[in-house]
Amino acid sequence: DAMMFDFNRHCLVKEFTKNMPDGRSKIMELDWDPILSESDVIEKLMVTVRDVTELRGLQAEAEKQKWELDVIGQILSVSTEKFLSFLKDAYRFADENEQIITETTVPSADVVATLFRNMHTIKGNARTYGFVAITDVSHTAESTYDVMRKDDAPVWDKDKMLAELSATRRMVQTYESIYTGKLSGNTASGTFVEQGLLDKLQHILDGIGDQDSSNLRQALTDVKAVTNAIGTESMESMLDAIVRSMPDLAQQMGKAAPHVVIEDHNIRFMPDIAPVLKNVFTHSFRNAIDHGLESVEERKAHGKPDFGTIKVEVIEEDGQVVLSMSDDGRGLAVKKLKDKAIKNGLIDAKGEISSQALAELIFHSGMSTADNVSDISGRGVGMDAIRKFVENAGGKVEIRFNQEPNKDSEFLSFISRITLPAACTKKVA
Repeated sequence: DAMMFDFNRHCLVKEFTKNMPDGRSKIMELDWDPILSESDVIEKLMVTVRDVTELRGLQAEAEKQKWELDVIGQILSVSTEKFLSFLKDAYRFADENEQIITETTVPSADVVATLFRNMHTIKGNARTYGFVAITDVSHTAESTYDVMRKDDAPVWDKDKMLAELSATRRMVQTYESIYTGKLSGNTASGTFVEQGLLDKLQHILDGIGDQDSSNLRQALTDVKAVTNAIGTESMESMLDAIVRSMPDLAQQMGKAAPHVVIEDHNIRFMPDIAPVLKNVFTHSFRNAIDHGLESVEERKAHGKPDFGTIKVEVIEEDGQVVLSMSDDGRGLAVKKLKDKAIKNGLIDAKGEISSQALAELIFHSGMSTADNVSDISGRGVGMDAIRKFVENAGGKVEIRFNQEPNKDSEFLSFISRITLPAACTKKVA
């Protein structure tokens, strides 16, 4: 009995839909288990009934998210120009077919040939670019036209042809809406998506299986958060080219290449602020290399590692986003800064100056603590440029010393803080 039950278990109802009096529908899952006697004869069947309505809904949403991710990958595999050209041609051929189907009552061979040629072109272009779903749905309409053009007296089923054409158009529109909603307008070329973001999405979606509702719901929440971040850029990606240039810059200055630490706490940046921050950190990193980090010999003399460390951190604070940058170098040459400010008539030599006022001096145009002008820095435009970049983006920048300066202070370690509106960023789960 037990063996025969296992052989035939697949014939038993596994799932059914229960229509409730209030109009709702519930999906019920059934699990069948035999209860055997001591002689292995089935005496009863135990049926476990489970309401899986929510779970099935979440699973369907997960499958939709997987499909959308696949479509995003397909769109990204071609240039923006080619994708937009495909859309234009597909709509033009679909419009022509719709007009022909609507206005024709008795088809001619030329009419059917035109329908076939237009749909074949849509399908062919979709297949060339790897737009799988459009290829599949347009194949159905193309097959209908193919049968008609081989028939001496084709059946003109207007409703069927319009339905198939509508299905093709809807799929093209779906690709367009995914492009418009997720990918368009993020860079000069129209599309920017970090591979790491897609990898993270794929990892989450690959982990979605026969999970319970709470885990599946959390996974889908994570997917939506990551999907919403498509088109944004991480701090690591923004600083990549700058960080890679550090060894060469350090070598020019006779210093060891610094170690760069980035802690972004999953905060990503909108496309319009990314170019601003790249400019800001280009200046900031150059200043750190030239003015802050010491030579290998000087660092050794102070018991420091040969190489310096530059740290960048991004946090949320009081409804805004704060980017801080610091290094383990000698700090800001506050004595030189004060002496130069006195020489330039910016402050009174006999007066007292607060730490905040002292920090503000570094942003004054033409102010530099460098002894010599180099190809890297020293012209007094770096910090002034940084402030202008940030303020034009609706933010502010400030210097905060790690300790209070006094009259004998020559160098003081500090943190550069950039505060930006929260709208400049998105948080990824």
